[in-house]
Amino acid sequence: ERKDVGVTLKVVPHIGEGGTVRLEVEQEVSAVQDSRGQAADLVTSKRAIKTAVLAEHGQTVVLGGLVSDDTSLSRQGIPGLSSIPYVGRLFRSDNRSNV
Repeated sequence: ERKDVGVTLKVVPHIGEGGTVRLEVEQEVSAVQDSRGQAADLVTSKRAIKTAVLAEHGQTVVLGGLVSDDTSLSRQGIPGLSSIPYVGRLFRSDNRSNV
């Protein structure tokens, strides 16, 4: 079964009398978890938040939340030589990046 992953934002406005606006806001962040198995074994994670905001006409609304911090590790090197104990470090590079 195919699933979309990423950031989803749904906003439903309700305009009231006197220029007030009520916003129903749903934020969702979903991602594929790191998996070493087959494609059929993929696991997705989902975090969601739902809120309502009341604002006057022309007023700015700022949304926050659902912050994530992921670290990605990768290793590149010369096949064979990079896997030799102790000396292999000379023939490979380890990269870490924060997303």
